[in-house]
Amino acid sequence: QDMEISAEELQYILNAVLEKNKIKFKKISLLSCKNIISLMASSGNEKLEFSEFKLFWDKLKKWISLYLHFDADQSGTMSSHELRLALKAAGFQLNNYLLQLIVLRYSDDQ
Repeated sequence: QDMEISAEELQYILNAVLEKNKIKFKKISLLSCKNIISLMASSGNEKLEFSEFKLFWDKLKKWISLYLHFDADQSGTMSSHELRLALKAAGFQLNNYLLQLIVLRYSDDQ
């Protein structure tokens, strides 16, 4: 074993974890996984070393926990109100305009 995670492996893991937690989402793209690796990897070899993956995994678990906690109606999605509460709990204080931009950018058509 090389003890490294490629973008393809990360994509498989993330999609499986999000589906297991009953979070409604569009499948995580390979490009998104490459971007995550670019942000997290210090070696520049297009893979996450085990320690980098562990750091990312710990952060992901915290975000999933926040998501599940603040998805009050357990719909698997977040309303703008639920999102505001979750972001505040994570330490982000957003004004209404910025929150609306995020909602417009990432909401589905419903």
